[in-house]
Amino acid sequence: MLAPDQLLSHAIKVFPKDKGDPAMRPELRRLLSNYFYDEEPDVAEQLRTDYGVDVLSLHLGRDAKFHDVIDFYFNLKKKDDQQKMRDWIKGEYGVDPEPLRLPRGVRVSVRGEIASMRESFREMAFNLALAVLLVYLVMTAQFGSWVDPLIMIVAAPLGLIGVLVMLWATGTSLNVQSGMGVLLMIGISVSNAVLLVEFANRKREEGLGTLEAVVQAARTRLRPILMTSVATVMCLLPMAIHLHAGDEMNLPLARAVIGGLAGSTLLTLFVVPVLYVLLKPAAPATQSEPAK
Repeated sequence: MLAPDQLLSHAIKVFPKDKGDPAMRPELRRLLSNYFYDEEPDVAEQLRTDYGVDVLSLHLGRDAKFHDVIDFYFNLKKKDDQQKMRDWIKGEYGVDPEPLRLPRGVRVSVRGEIASMRESFREMAFNLALAVLLVYLVMTAQFGSWVDPLIMIVAAPLGLIGVLVMLWATGTSLNVQSGMGVLLMIGISVSNAVLLVEFANRKREEGLGTLEAVVQAARTRLRPILMTSVATVMCLLPMAIHLHAGDEMNLPLARAVIGGLAGSTLLTLFVVPVLYVLLKPAAPATQSEPAK
């Protein structure tokens, strides 16, 4: 653990000179000292207001580059390399990295909220896999085929592409709320694929070839698929753009659903028909031979 005097020395060293020089301005040095020794939250706000400096950018303990350097030092095997790296860290950061190394036999175990969060993610991943499996089995019994549900279930990973792009573009974290949005998105996207495949099977039974059947199904089912997706997106849009105070909790859910539906709707209309043509027989299905 870094000592307060080490944090203060580093903050004084890296403080932007165009904003002020703590070595020449006692008031500024006092503010930095109060923050790193007493961790007063009001001091951080005062530094941001008076000097335009985010104190976290001065915090050596929050410096990702410093963490990478320390990890690199700890993974060195040769004594000469360790000594050279140790001297460099002392000169660059003013910190001796050796006392930061855990003693032999000491193990770190993360507890508290982070442990609960990781457990929630494991449960969410299990529930997601279970939901996909149950949906596949139910559709297998409903359609009497192992191939048709496989084509439909492809809409689920297609929607995940849109979810990841939306969360990345909006700077939203992947958390339990966004995981719930993924579950909701999967249900809607798979139902859209069901509309497409079911109509194509019906046309094959009427005597159309596989290619003609799936093309006609995509044209005919385009309107209800778009209506479902657009209606869901429009309903969640006010929640996703954070119009009211208190919406922060539901932002990840709304954005995950919107991104997932946008991606799955677009890709389902192209990928699902391609898989249908590849996996289904080219000849029309007869009334006595259901589509498999």
